[in-house]
Amino acid sequence: MSTKLELETLAGKSFQAWKDQAAKAGLVLRAPNGLDSGDFPENIYSSLRLFRRNVAITKDHKKIITTMSRQLVTVKDEKGRPSKKEYLTYQGYYSGITHKGEEYHANFEIGRYKKPRIVHNGNITYDQRSGDPIGSEKILSGKETVYEIEVPKSKTERKRLVDEIIGDNFPEEIHYYYKSGDNEPMPRRDSTFSYDDFVNYSIEEMRKISFQGGGSKTPGIWRDAEGKLRDKFGQLVTSSSGSKGAYQ
Repeated sequence: MSTKLELETLAGKSFQAWKDQAAKAGLVLRAPNGLDSGDFPENIYSSLRLFRRNVAITKDHKKIITTMSRQLVTVKDEKGRPSKKEYLTYQGYYSGITHKGEEYHANFEIGRYKKPRIVHNGNITYDQRSGDPIGSEKILSGKETVYEIEVPKSKTERKRLVDEIIGDNFPEEIHYYYKSGDNEPMPRRDSTFSYDDFVNYSIEEMRKISFQGGGSKTPGIWRDAEGKLRDKFGQLVTSSSGSKGAYQ
Protein backbone atom coordinates (compact mmCIF):
# COMPACT_ATOMS: atom_id res chain seq x y z
CA MET A 1 0.00 0.00 0.00
CA SER A 2 1.44 3.35 -1.03
CA THR A 3 2.31 5.98 1.52
CA LYS A 4 2.43 9.73 1.00
CA LEU A 5 6.20 9.82 1.59
CA GLU A 6 7.07 7.13 -0.95
CA LEU A 7 5.06 8.68 -3.78
CA GLU A 8 7.63 11.45 -4.29
CA THR A 9 10.65 9.10 -4.38
CA LEU A 10 12.35 7.47 -7.36
CA ALA A 11 11.44 4.00 -6.10
CA GLY A 12 7.82 4.82 -5.31
CA LYS A 13 7.14 6.77 -8.50
CA SER A 14 8.87 4.15 -10.66
CA PHE A 15 6.81 1.38 -9.07
CA GLN A 16 3.63 3.34 -9.77
CA ALA A 17 4.78 4.06 -13.34
CA TRP A 18 5.05 0.30 -14.03
CA LYS A 19 1.47 -0.19 -12.81
CA ASP A 20 0.15 2.77 -14.82
CA GLN A 21 1.88 1.74 -18.05
CA ALA A 22 0.70 -1.86 -17.63
CA ALA A 23 -2.89 -0.69 -17.21
CA LYS A 24 -2.56 1.53 -20.30
CA ALA A 25 -1.28 -1.45 -22.33
CA GLY A 26 -4.02 -3.75 -21.01
CA LEU A 27 -1.56 -5.90 -19.03
CA VAL A 28 -1.81 -7.41 -15.58
CA LEU A 29 1.52 -7.54 -13.75
CA ARG A 30 2.35 -10.28 -11.29
CA ALA A 31 2.34 -8.59 -7.88
CA PRO A 32 5.36 -8.70 -5.55
CA ASN A 33 5.26 -11.37 -2.87
CA GLY A 34 7.68 -10.99 0.01
CA LEU A 35 11.20 -10.90 -1.41
CA ASP A 36 9.91 -11.73 -4.91
CA SER A 37 9.57 -8.56 -6.99
CA GLY A 38 7.00 -10.15 -9.31
CA ASP A 39 6.91 -8.44 -12.71
CA PHE A 40 8.49 -5.26 -11.35
CA PRO A 41 12.23 -4.43 -11.59
CA GLU A 42 13.98 -6.07 -8.63
CA ASN A 43 16.16 -3.04 -7.79
CA ILE A 44 13.15 -0.70 -7.71
CA TYR A 45 11.03 -3.06 -5.62
CA SER A 46 13.82 -3.85 -3.13
CA SER A 47 14.50 -0.12 -2.60
CA LEU A 48 10.79 0.55 -2.14
CA ARG A 49 10.35 -2.40 0.21
CA LEU A 50 13.20 -1.19 2.46
CA PHE A 51 11.86 2.39 2.38
CA ARG A 52 8.38 1.24 3.38
CA ARG A 53 9.74 -0.94 6.16
CA ASN A 54 11.90 1.79 7.72
CA VAL A 55 9.09 4.34 7.53
CA ALA A 56 6.55 1.91 9.00
CA ILE A 57 8.58 1.02 12.10
CA THR A 58 9.48 4.63 12.97
CA LYS A 59 7.78 7.92 13.84
CA ASP A 60 8.66 11.63 14.04
CA HIS A 61 10.29 11.54 10.61
CA LYS A 62 12.80 14.24 9.68
CA LYS A 63 13.68 14.85 6.02
CA ILE A 64 17.48 15.05 5.73
CA ILE A 65 18.95 16.14 2.38
CA THR A 66 22.52 15.02 1.72
CA THR A 67 23.13 15.83 -1.97
CA MET A 68 21.70 18.05 -4.70
CA SER A 69 22.58 17.87 -8.40
CA ARG A 70 22.01 19.97 -11.50
CA GLN A 71 22.36 18.70 -15.07
CA LEU A 72 21.26 19.27 -18.65
CA VAL A 73 18.89 16.63 -20.03
CA THR A 74 17.83 16.03 -23.63
CA VAL A 75 14.03 16.06 -23.90
CA LYS A 76 11.73 15.74 -26.90
CA ASP A 77 8.52 17.63 -27.63
CA GLU A 78 5.31 16.16 -29.08
CA LYS A 79 6.84 16.11 -32.57
CA GLY A 80 10.02 14.40 -31.43
CA ARG A 81 12.25 17.46 -31.69
CA PRO A 82 15.06 17.33 -29.11
CA SER A 83 16.09 20.19 -26.85
CA LYS A 84 18.17 20.66 -23.70
CA LYS A 85 16.57 21.50 -20.36
CA GLU A 86 18.12 21.77 -16.93
CA TYR A 87 16.83 19.64 -14.07
CA LEU A 88 17.56 19.24 -10.39
CA THR A 89 17.54 16.03 -8.36
CA TYR A 90 18.33 15.47 -4.71
CA GLN A 91 19.01 12.59 -2.34
CA GLY A 92 18.81 11.99 1.38
CA TYR A 93 16.79 10.05 3.92
CA TYR A 94 13.89 10.23 6.32
CA SER A 95 15.21 9.77 9.85
CA GLY A 96 12.79 8.24 12.34
CA ILE A 97 12.80 6.69 15.81
CA THR A 98 11.27 3.33 16.75
CA HIS A 99 9.32 2.76 19.97
CA LYS A 100 12.58 1.38 21.41
CA GLY A 101 14.41 4.64 20.67
CA GLU A 102 16.38 3.20 17.74
CA GLU A 103 17.06 5.42 14.71
CA TYR A 104 16.39 4.13 11.19
CA HIS A 105 16.92 5.83 7.83
CA ALA A 106 14.62 5.50 4.82
CA ASN A 107 16.77 6.55 1.86
CA PHE A 108 15.29 8.43 -1.11
CA GLU A 109 16.03 10.14 -4.38
CA ILE A 110 13.60 12.80 -5.60
CA GLY A 111 13.31 14.61 -8.92
CA ARG A 112 13.38 11.69 -11.34
CA TYR A 113 11.91 8.23 -11.83
CA LYS A 114 11.97 5.31 -14.25
CA LYS A 115 9.11 4.63 -16.66
CA PRO A 116 8.74 1.51 -18.86
CA ARG A 117 8.03 1.87 -22.57
CA ILE A 118 4.94 0.35 -24.19
CA VAL A 119 5.88 -1.40 -27.44
CA HIS A 120 4.26 -3.78 -29.92
CA ASN A 121 4.53 -7.45 -29.01
CA GLY A 122 6.63 -8.87 -31.84
CA ASN A 123 6.02 -12.45 -30.69
CA ILE A 124 2.23 -12.30 -30.72
CA THR A 125 0.31 -15.06 -32.50
CA TYR A 126 -3.14 -14.94 -34.08
CA ASP A 127 -6.08 -17.34 -34.20
CA GLN A 128 -6.10 -18.90 -37.65
CA ARG A 129 -9.88 -18.86 -37.92
CA SER A 130 -10.86 -15.52 -36.42
CA GLY A 131 -7.63 -13.62 -36.90
CA ASP A 132 -7.88 -12.37 -33.31
CA PRO A 133 -4.61 -11.92 -31.42
CA ILE A 134 -3.70 -14.55 -28.85
CA GLY A 135 -2.29 -12.72 -25.87
CA SER A 136 -1.53 -9.03 -25.54
CA GLU A 137 -0.64 -6.91 -28.55
CA LYS A 138 1.42 -4.63 -26.32
CA ILE A 139 4.24 -5.37 -23.88
CA LEU A 140 6.50 -3.35 -21.57
CA SER A 141 10.08 -3.23 -22.84
CA GLY A 142 12.94 -0.94 -21.93
CA LYS A 143 12.60 2.19 -19.83
CA GLU A 144 13.23 5.90 -19.83
CA THR A 145 14.16 8.36 -17.09
CA VAL A 146 11.62 11.09 -16.42
CA TYR A 147 12.94 14.28 -14.78
CA GLU A 148 10.52 16.45 -12.83
CA ILE A 149 12.20 19.51 -11.27
CA GLU A 150 13.11 21.96 -14.03
CA VAL A 151 15.60 24.65 -12.93
CA PRO A 152 14.64 28.28 -13.72
CA LYS A 153 17.03 30.41 -15.76
CA SER A 154 16.61 33.33 -13.37
CA LYS A 155 19.15 33.40 -10.54
CA THR A 156 16.51 34.70 -8.14
CA GLU A 157 14.01 31.97 -9.06
CA ARG A 158 16.73 29.32 -8.97
CA LYS A 159 17.71 30.32 -5.44
CA ARG A 160 14.08 30.33 -4.35
CA LEU A 161 13.61 26.80 -5.74
CA VAL A 162 16.72 25.46 -4.01
CA ASP A 163 15.85 27.13 -0.69
CA GLU A 164 12.32 25.72 -0.77
CA ILE A 165 13.71 22.21 -1.23
CA ILE A 166 16.36 22.63 1.49
CA GLY A 167 13.75 23.81 4.00
CA ASP A 168 14.96 23.24 7.56
CA ASN A 169 18.19 21.54 6.46
CA PHE A 170 21.50 23.34 6.91
CA PRO A 171 22.74 24.42 3.43
CA GLU A 172 26.42 24.04 4.37
CA GLU A 173 25.92 20.36 5.25
CA ILE A 174 24.66 19.42 1.77
CA HIS A 175 26.95 18.26 -1.07
CA TYR A 176 26.24 20.12 -4.32
CA TYR A 177 26.98 18.45 -7.66
CA TYR A 178 27.35 19.41 -11.28
CA LYS A 179 26.54 16.36 -13.43
CA SER A 180 27.42 16.15 -17.10
CA GLY A 181 24.63 15.94 -19.65
CA ASP A 182 23.27 12.59 -20.81
CA ASN A 183 25.01 12.79 -24.21
CA GLU A 184 28.43 14.08 -23.14
CA PRO A 185 31.35 11.75 -23.98
CA MET A 186 33.01 12.20 -20.57
CA PRO A 187 30.63 11.41 -17.65
CA ARG A 188 31.24 13.84 -14.81
CA ARG A 189 30.00 14.20 -11.20
CA ASP A 190 31.68 17.22 -9.62
CA SER A 191 30.97 17.90 -5.93
CA THR A 192 33.35 20.85 -5.53
CA PHE A 193 30.57 23.45 -5.56
CA SER A 194 29.40 25.40 -2.52
CA TYR A 195 25.82 26.47 -1.84
CA ASP A 196 26.57 29.94 -3.23
CA ASP A 197 28.06 28.40 -6.39
CA PHE A 198 25.04 26.15 -6.77
CA VAL A 199 22.43 28.89 -6.67
CA ASN A 200 24.40 31.66 -8.42
CA TYR A 201 26.04 29.96 -11.41
CA SER A 202 24.16 29.02 -14.56
CA ILE A 203 24.54 25.41 -15.69
CA GLU A 204 26.86 26.59 -18.49
CA GLU A 205 29.06 28.37 -15.94
CA MET A 206 29.10 25.28 -13.70
CA ARG A 207 30.22 23.13 -16.62
CA LYS A 208 33.02 25.54 -17.59
CA ILE A 209 34.21 25.91 -13.98
CA SER A 210 34.09 22.15 -13.47
CA PHE A 211 36.34 21.53 -16.46
CA GLN A 212 38.66 24.32 -15.28
CA GLY A 213 39.40 22.76 -11.90
CA GLY A 214 36.07 22.89 -10.06
CA GLY A 215 34.07 25.10 -7.73
CA SER A 216 34.87 26.95 -4.52
CA LYS A 217 35.76 23.78 -2.61
CA THR A 218 38.84 22.98 -4.70
CA PRO A 219 42.15 24.72 -5.51
CA GLY A 220 41.00 24.48 -9.14
CA ILE A 221 44.10 23.21 -10.94
CA TRP A 222 43.45 22.53 -14.62
CA ARG A 223 45.42 22.16 -17.87
CA ASP A 224 44.82 24.60 -20.71
CA ALA A 225 44.92 23.92 -24.48
CA GLU A 226 48.73 24.33 -24.48
CA GLY A 227 49.13 21.78 -21.70
CA LYS A 228 50.01 24.36 -19.03
CA LEU A 229 48.61 24.08 -15.52
CA ARG A 230 46.55 27.02 -14.31
CA ASP A 231 44.61 27.86 -11.16
CA LYS A 232 40.89 28.76 -11.01
CA PHE A 233 41.75 32.40 -11.79
CA GLY A 234 43.58 31.45 -14.99
CA GLN A 235 47.06 32.14 -13.57
CA LEU A 236 49.92 29.76 -14.32
CA VAL A 237 50.61 27.43 -11.40
CA THR A 238 53.92 28.30 -9.76
CA SER A 239 56.25 26.41 -7.45
CA SER A 240 56.81 27.45 -3.84
CA SER A 241 59.89 29.36 -5.00
CA GLY A 242 57.74 31.46 -7.31
CA SER A 243 58.90 30.17 -10.71
CA LYS A 244 56.18 29.54 -13.28
CA GLY A 245 55.71 26.22 -14.99
CA ALA A 246 57.11 24.04 -12.16
CA TYR A 247 54.16 21.61 -12.45
CA GLN A 248 54.00 21.54 -16.24
